[in-house]
Amino acid sequence: MNLNKINPFQLIVLALSAIGFIFLILAIINIATLANSNQTNNNQPALTNQSADIVSKNMVSFLADNPIVEPQIRDTDPILGSKEAPITIYEYSSLACPSSARMNPLIKELLKLYPDKVKIVWKDLPLADVYPNAKGAHLALRCAQEQNKFSEYQELLFANQNDLSQKNLLALANQAGLNLDNFNTCLADSQTAQLINENIAEAESLDIPGTPHFYINSQELLGISQLEDFQQIIDAELSKKL
Repeated sequence: MNLNKINPFQLIVLALSAIGFIFLILAIINIATLANSNQTNNNQPALTNQSADIVSKNMVSFLADNPIVEPQIRDTDPILGSKEAPITIYEYSSLACPSSARMNPLIKELLKLYPDKVKIVWKDLPLADVYPNAKGAHLALRCAQEQNKFSEYQELLFANQNDLSQKNLLALANQAGLNLDNFNTCLADSQTAQLINENIAEAESLDIPGTPHFYINSQELLGISQLEDFQQIIDAELSKKL
């Protein structure tokens, strides 16, 4: 073909034809590449299912490591009120905490206002890092529980927060009418300390930040609360039982 005799229109047609041919070749190459990639993926295990398995295993592991999602009633926990009461108030308190002492009369008032409807489950949370003498007081209270003097001795401890020394714990035990030989034996028993540690571990599992801390069935109340706060929740919980 004599290029000198080609007019501009023919030159444009030839150029477009060449470009179209190049695009056709590229399209064929791209299709072949995609087909080969799909064949490779079909020969490999699916990653989505593997990821789901990993997530599932991690969740099971997490739940197993954090089994406590609500307060527990242990056979060894001190209980005030009827054990058959439909409303359970879990009280996480430190015997050295002024706020816990302030709430104690209110908690006892609830037992009077709701006889046979409310029970109090005591949970030891000494907060020994904040109150160095608290752990000894909690041990002493559990030893009073062993002699069926829990409530009486608890009142004395809250009233004497300024002196929770070992000497005064013994003096208060004597004042409460406890058998001091049995009291001292109980204080030295590692099983008594274990009772406290179980409650502390439970509080940590529930992420309880301090004292006092309450659960009314599954409803939480933190810190200093009013009688009306408890009554509102208790009445709502009782209405569910009707």
